[in-house]
Amino acid sequence: MNLFLVIYMGVAIGGVAGPLPYDMKECESRRDVFRAKTQEVIDTGFSKAENRNVTAKELAALKTMRFECEYHQARPSLGVPA
Repeated sequence: MNLFLVIYMGVAIGGVAGPLPYDMKECESRRDVFRAKTQEVIDTGFSKAENRNVTAKELAALKTMRFECEYHQARPSLGVPA
């Protein structure tokens, strides 16, 4: 089993990182950073990375996004429901 950081957009897989070279604890630490940064953009409506306000459409998409550390036999496929 390999460890992946899976990015869900709503109920489907929107992105995958991995297999990761580190353990679950490190994955969860990095996942938590992504979660915090996403929540900051949701709370403020401003993207520091892009130095601009996010659109209503982008904000709606961010609200459906979630990051999870998961073990899988093979790389999860994009667009596949969870």
